Amino acid sequence: MGIEYSIEFSFTDAHRVASLFAAIGALAVALPTGARYDFQSEVSGRMPDGTAKITESGVIFYSHGGQGEEYLGKVIASLVREFGSVNVRKTS
Repeated sequence: MGIEYSIEFSFTDAHRVASLFAAIGALAVALPTGARYDFQSEVSGRMPDGTAKITESGVIFYSHGGQGEEYLGKVIASLVREFGSVNVRKTS
């Protein structure tokens, strides 16, 4: 699955988080358990470089290689600009 990161921060509107993902170029994928957001460069092929899921306490981000770490940086920077302080922890 890749390297997993937990990004915790205070927010009240998941739609604002989803809008930030869209601004970075994420595509929303509807799942029975909620939405997943895929970040994919044009050169990465079929597998997304990174995926994210909004949780109650923030975001879980998976870097799958390619430009996954670059997208992680963009996600963190966008969240900090919008919500202030975030806590990032590598969980796997």
